[in-house]
Amino acid sequence: MLWAWSNQSGAHKSTSALPGLAVWGDPKRTKENAGASPMGLEAKLGQIRNLPVIIDEIQKEEEIDKVEPQIHYITEGSSPSKSNRQKTLAETKTWQTIVCVTANGRIQERMAKDNTYTDADVVRVFEIFVEKRGPSTSGNDVRTAV
Repeated sequence: MLWAWSNQSGAHKSTSALPGLAVWGDPKRTKENAGASPMGLEAKLGQIRNLPVIIDEIQKEEEIDKVEPQIHYITEGSSPSKSNRQKTLAETKTWQTIVCVTANGRIQERMAKDNTYTDADVVRVFEIFVEKRGPSTSGNDVRTAV
């Protein structure tokens, strides 16, 4: 998992990630937002399977709290085992892809402080700090940020 973060809005995190999604697939179908439910995200990963997925605009602490518990199964590449109404095993969804998160806060530091995560869980997330740059004189603000 790639976690692109900045402590400021307007650092072009999303702008930088969306063209990357367009190289491999449809950025509208492979993009999720902070409001995605865990089951919805699991269904999307199971359907998309090997195309990159972005979870975009994680801005509030509550939104980070919502994504954090999903990191383990997202990086495992399969949904947790579940039973269906007939009390038989439901289909397990699988994927082999990278999930990119754009956020206004860090995640590895939080995970390292939480005793429920192992070192293996923490190192599955690659954090990249995205520095907010001021406007350029050439009018190419987005291109220079990318």
